[in-house]
This record gives sequence, structure tokens and C-alpha cells, in this order.
Amino acid sequence: MESNPRYEVVSQLQTFQKEDLDLLLQKLGDLDKNIEKVETQVANHSNLLSAARGVVAMRGGKIDYAASKAQRRSSKCRPNQRKWSQENDGTVPRHSKSLPLSELPLPPCGLIYTAFHKRFEAPRQSFTGTTGSATLVISQHSNRKEVLLQWSKLFRRLKPGKRLWILYWFDRNASHWRHFVRPPRARGGFRVGLFATRSPNRPTPIGLSLSVVDSIDPLLRHIFVSGVDVLDETPLIGVKEYIEERDCFFDSRSGWLDDHGRIQPLYYDPVMNTSSFPTFTLEYGSTVSEQIEFIDRNCSIDVQSMIYESLRRTSFSDACSLAEPRNNAFGCLPVGAYRVHFTVKCESNEIHLTHIVSGMRREVCESEANSDPEARLHLEFHRRFHR
Repeated sequence: MESNPRYEVVSQLQTFQKEDLDLLLQKLGDLDKNIEKVETQVANHSNLLSAARGVVAMRGGKIDYAASKAQRRSSKCRPNQRKWSQENDGTVPRHSKSLPLSELPLPPCGLIYTAFHKRFEAPRQSFTGTTGSATLVISQHSNRKEVLLQWSKLFRRLKPGKRLWILYWFDRNASHWRHFVRPPRARGGFRVGLFATRSPNRPTPIGLSLSVVDSIDPLLRHIFVSGVDVLDETPLIGVKEYIEERDCFFDSRSGWLDDHGRIQPLYYDPVMNTSSFPTFTLEYGSTVSEQIEFIDRNCSIDVQSMIYESLRRTSFSDACSLAEPRNNAFGCLPVGAYRVHFTVKCESNEIHLTHIVSGMRREVCESEANSDPEARLHLEFHRRFHR
């Protein structure tokens, strides 16, 4: 039987193509590994630079603005940027629920259900003006009757009105943390050590919040509490009763919080439940009202109240002293991925919301709208208000 020269040539070409393709895929894999190593190195250098700037700021020194500019340039390589991953059905964001988050090294004893689904919706501290209620659901590890009867003993002498410590796991926080952080109350933007703050980004992402027991349902293994600052479906590690004689020390010191000249005062009085700042009038036009309604429809909280409470906790004394002209100051308030721009009339204590913009560029929203629901929502915001 005579051989077909054309068939042999085609087979040889297909073999060469497969070998070239395998070699190309191998080289691409090596490049991905090298890129990941470089990103990790850049992130480590950025953390060291941030820590050095924090030490300089704490000692009252001047910041090297060239180093600050270099840090902003390297911020694109930080590991906590918006990254994407390939799956069978296409490109998805790495914060997707289908991808692994921060792994809990021990089995949780339950889940915490709240009305806060996104980070910006949750308040910074418990027992503030924007905190809400939560339901602690204790896991059921067995269906046997004798085991279920033992669960009721966990709730014995736990009565409504008592304060309760809640231990939970920051399951949506990966291992991205810094040695120095800038607290929201730091006047002038100085930095302190991570362990001197309540920052949720920690080497071991364990959270601790104080709450008040509203009611208890031992049969359903539910504990209803209020005053929480926890996201929805957060793994519950444990609960512990708050005992004033053991947990409260009136002669204790607060470290950098005792330096009242360098921090902003609390926007609320925990004893009198009143604001520490003078009251102000919040004004905005019809366009801003429509923008707030648009954001509010896609959130689980009252965005208008959140903006008001966030502005209440902000001190404008420094901004007004540097204002040009002297009677007006300008600012920007982040609300999730949106930016609320406002003007402060220092003489009359009036705050006017000028406009709200999306924190995502329009071209990014257009390119990622098919795979990212958040980008699709921001694209709709762009098309409606920024034509």
C-alpha cells in the first residue's frame, strides 16, 4: 500500500503544532509563577515602606513625598487589588463565593445572620448609630434526641438584657494586613501599630464584638442580639457573657487614644447617648437625591442615614482652618464603591452634598459588566447620571 504524502505532511504539522502548544503553555505557566513572585515582593516592599512612613509620622517627622509617590505606583501590584480568575464558565472575580476565602482552621459553632452584606454597610464599632440586630444560630451536630436536650444547657441563665461577647471569624478577609494602620480617628493621618487598633485585617482574622441579648430560643438554638457590627453569614466561633466586675477596668489607659490633641473626639457619648459634635444641616439637590435612591435600592441599609452618621463622626475643624476661601471646605466620603462629594459651610454648620460619582471607571465597567454584577450596576449608574 502506497503512502499518502499529503497525509504524512498534515500529521507531521499537527504533531509539531501540539508540541509547540505544549511548550507555549509551559512557558506561560512559568511566567505566571514569576509574575506572582514579583507581585509578592512588591507587596512586601510596599508594606515595609508603609511601616517606615508610619514610624516617621509617629515621631513627628516629615514624609518623603517621593517615597509616597513610589508607593502609589506600586499599589497596583498589591495582593488586595481587584483580581480575576479563570473558571470553566468564564472569567469571575476572585471575591466570588465559588472561590475559597479565608479558611477557618477550626470548626465554627454556628453562623451570624445580620442585615449587612457588604463591608461598607457594617458600622465601624458596635453600639453606634448604624448598628443593627443579629441572630446567632448554633450549629446542630446531631439529630439524636439526647444530644438536642444537652444543647439547652448552653443557654441556661442567659437572659435578655445581658451583654454578650461574640467571637467570630473574618472569613472574607484574606492574609492581607499591614504592620501599621491609619485609624479613622487619627487627626493628621498618623499611623499606629496593628495590635493597637480594631482593624479587621489581622494576621489571625478573629473578631470580637460586644452585643446585648434581646431574646433566646433554645429549641431552635437561636440567640437574638443587637448592637452588632458583623457581616451576614459570618462564622461564629463562640460567645461569652460580659461581666462588668471582670471585663471593665475604670482605671485602664487607652494608649494613643489618650492623646486628645491628636485624635478626633467620639461622635457620640456612650453615657448620655448624645453627639459630641455640633449639629449641622444636610442639604442636597434632586439629582443627588436620585443618586442616593439608586444606591439605596441595591443596599440593605438606609444610605441617607449612613451618610449622615458618617459625617457626624467627622471633625471639620482642621479642614475649615485650611479652607480657601475660609468659609468653605470640601470633602469626599466613600460609601462602598461610590464617592459622595460635599461642601462644608464652616460659619453656618451646613453640609451640601454636591454630587456622587462611581469609584469604578466607565471603561472598566463596560469591559467587566458581563462577568461582574457590581460592574454591571456601576455601568448602569454611569449611563443614568454621567452621560
